[in-house]
Amino acid sequence: MSPLSQYLSAQKAKYIEDVRRGKGSEWTVVMGNEAGDLDSIASSIAYAWIRSEVHHQPSIPFMQTQRPDFHLRAENMHALSLAGVQQDLEELFCSGDIQDDQGFPSNSFALVDHNVLNSRYSAQNDNASVVAVIDHHEDEGKYQDTADPRIITPSGSCASLVTQLRPPFLPDGLATVLISAIVVDTQGLREGGKVTAVDQDAVAFLLPLSTLASSPSFSIEEMAPDILSDIPEIQELADDLNEKKMSVSHLDTRDLLRRDYKEYIYSLPWASPEISIRTGLSTVPVGFDSWITKDKESFFSSTETWMAERELAILGILTSFRDQSKLTKNDRPKHKREIMLVIRRGANTVLDDDSTGDSTTSFDAERLASKVWSELEASDVLQLKRRDFGRYGLREGGENGSTKNGLFGDSTLARVYKQKNVTATRKQLAPILRDILENRPF
Repeated sequence: MSPLSQYLSAQKAKYIEDVRRGKGSEWTVVMGNEAGDLDSIASSIAYAWIRSEVHHQPSIPFMQTQRPDFHLRAENMHALSLAGVQQDLEELFCSGDIQDDQGFPSNSFALVDHNVLNSRYSAQNDNASVVAVIDHHEDEGKYQDTADPRIITPSGSCASLVTQLRPPFLPDGLATVLISAIVVDTQGLREGGKVTAVDQDAVAFLLPLSTLASSPSFSIEEMAPDILSDIPEIQELADDLNEKKMSVSHLDTRDLLRRDYKEYIYSLPWASPEISIRTGLSTVPVGFDSWITKDKESFFSSTETWMAERELAILGILTSFRDQSKLTKNDRPKHKREIMLVIRRGANTVLDDDSTGDSTTSFDAERLASKVWSELEASDVLQLKRRDFGRYGLREGGENGSTKNGLFGDSTLARVYKQKNVTATRKQLAPILRDILENRPF
C-alpha cells in the first residue's frame, strides 16, 4: 500500500472503531460538497491529513458519494489511482459506510469546497458545529464565530486554498491528487481559464513533492509559476484527466443527471413566508443535441423520474461541452454551454426550514415559472438566448414552456437556452437563482 492509502485505511479503521465505542464526537469530519468532484475529494483528504498529521486533531475525510457511484467520474478514479489509492476505494470513508438514521455520529465538521453544512448532518445532531471552512464559492456568511480557519476567497480550485496552509511535509500521493484537482479545474493552468495566482503558486509548491517529479524529463528549473502550463507533465496530466472527465457516452440520462449534482433549499417569500422548495442543479459534459438524440426514448421520462425521486420543484441541467464542428482561433473546439430549466407542478414543499418534513402546501408553478424565466433571461451574467424545443423533436405549447407531445408530461414546465457567457458556471447560476427565488437584490 502507498503511504496515502495506509493513512486513509488506518484513519478510517480508528474512526469507525471510535464511533462503535460512542466516541465519534472526538473527531472532526472533513467533507467536500455533495457533487463529489475531484476538487472536493482532494481538498477533504488533504485538509483531514493536515489536521490529523500536522496539528494532531483527530480528523477523517468523508465522501458524500456512495462508493459504487465513484464509477460515474472516471477522472476521479484515475487521479486516486495515481495517488496510490486502491482500485476498490475501500480505504475511503464514504456515504453509506455507517448507519446514520439516528443522526450523524460526529458533531464537529470542517467544510471544504462549500461553505454551508447540509441539514442532513445537523438533523438529530443538536451539537453539530462547523469548526473550519475552506472554499472558493460565494460566501453565505455562516460560521463566522465557530470556524477557524475560515478561508473563503476566489481561486480556480479549492485544493489550491488547502495547499496555501503549507504543511511542512506531504506524501507524494497527496501532492499528486491535489495537483490533479487543480489542473482539472483550471484547464491545465492555461491562460483564459479559471487559473489564478493562488493556483499557480500551489502547483509550484506541490510539483516537486508529487509523483510527477519522478519523470525523467522533469526539471526543478521549470518551476516558475508563469510557465507551469508549459511543463509536459502538467499538460499530459491535464489532458488525460479532461479526456476521462468528458468520456460519458456509457452513461444513461439518470447517471448523467446525478453524476455532478448539487441540491439547494430556497425560500419563496413572495409566494408565502413559510414555503421553501428543493432545487437541483446538474452539470453535464455533453450538449443537448447529441444527448437527446442518443437517449430520446428516456431523456424526458428519466428527468421527470429524477425530479420526483429527489422531490424537486426545479431542476436546472447545465451542459458544458466542446463543439468539434466549430474551432477557435487556436484551432481548439469551441466551448459551449446550455441550460434547461424544468419546473414540476405539485412538488412537495418544505416548511419552516425543515428539510426532512414535507408538506402538502402547494405553490403556483405557473407564477414561479414566469418569475424564473423572466429574471434569468434578463441576467447580464448568464446572457441566455432561448431555444425552441422543436430542435429536439419536442413541440412546445403555452407561454410558460409547457410541452405537448408527451415527452414531458402535463405536470412539467420547461425552457431551454443557449448560454452566451460560457465562463459562467453553476457557481454563478446557483446564487442568481437563489436571489430570484428569495427576492434578494442582485
